[in-house]
Amino acid sequence: MDVAQGNASEENRAAAKRVARGWLCRDLTLPAPPIHRPETTADHLAAITRVILRIRANLTERLAVEELAREARMEKSQLHDVFKQLTGTSPGHFQFCLRIQEAKSRLLTTDCSVTDICFDLGYSSGGTFSTKFKDSVGYSPTEFRERAMEFDFEAFRSRIGHRQSARHNTAEPQLRGRLHDPEKPFKNLIVGTYQDHVPLGLPLSSTLANSADSFLVRCPALPAFTMVVFSLPSDCSDTELLCCTNKAILRASHQYRLGRTGVLQTLTEGSLAWQSLFLKDRRSVFQLPNISLRPARLTDPPILTALQLFL
Repeated sequence: MDVAQGNASEENRAAAKRVARGWLCRDLTLPAPPIHRPETTADHLAAITRVILRIRANLTERLAVEELAREARMEKSQLHDVFKQLTGTSPGHFQFCLRIQEAKSRLLTTDCSVTDICFDLGYSSGGTFSTKFKDSVGYSPTEFRERAMEFDFEAFRSRIGHRQSARHNTAEPQLRGRLHDPEKPFKNLIVGTYQDHVPLGLPLSSTLANSADSFLVRCPALPAFTMVVFSLPSDCSDTELLCCTNKAILRASHQYRLGRTGVLQTLTEGSLAWQSLFLKDRRSVFQLPNISLRPARLTDPPILTALQLFL
C-alpha cells in the first residue's frame, strides 16, 4: 500500500471515530436492533463508517467484499450482518443507491447526457443503467430530468400539509401519526411506506403533511413493511428538494409487522421491543406512537423515490 492510500485509510479511521462518538450521543438506531455492549456497538459503528467512507470515495469502482472487510477489520460474513443491521441493506446495494442518488443530482445540475452520466458512474450499459434508475426512482433518467423542469415548486410548497394523498381507499385501514415535537418548524413533511428498509421506487402509500397536523396514510396489506418520514428545511434549494439531499434533512424510519393474532405491531426507532397497535373504534385507524425526526446519518440509505411520486 502506498503512502497516499495509507494516509487515506488513517483519515477514514479517524473520521469513523468522530462520527461514532457523535451518533452514539443521539441514540443509535438499528433496523433490527440486537443487544450489544456499548463498546461493541461503538466498534461496529466505527467499522461500518470506515466502509461507507471507502465506498463514497470510490463510488464508480467495483469494490470487492474482501477489500471492504479488510477496511472494517471483520470477516466477510460479519461485515454483511453488521452492515445490514446499521443500514438496512448490504454494502453492494448501499453503493448502488449512492450511485443512483449521484445520477439524480447530475441530471439536475449538469447538461451531461444520460449516456455520459451512465459511463461516468461505472455502468457499461446504458440500457441496464436506465432500467435500474427507473426501478429505483420511478422514472427513467430522461423522464426524471424532463419532469424536474416542469415541476411547480411554489405550488408544491404552498399546498404541502393541506392535502392528503388520494392514493388509497378511505375504507382501508389507515396509519395515523404525529410528530413528537410539533412546535419545531418542520416543513415539507413527506411520508411513504415501503416493502423494504430502503426508500426506493413507487411507495406502497404516501402523504404530505406539516408539523402542525397529524397525518393519515394507508396501511399496506403486507406481512411486514417500513414507513419512512422525512422533512426538508423550508430554505432548501429546488435541486435539494427533488433529490432529498439537503444536509439538514430530518428523517425517521419505523418497521411494522402483523403479529400472530393479526394485530399490527411496530418497532420505532430507538426501541428494542415491538409494540402492538389496535384499530381505533370502527374507523380502521391505527394510532402510531409519536414520531421523533432526527438528523440524517451517514448510515442512512438515500431517499431515491422521485418527489413527484409522493404527491
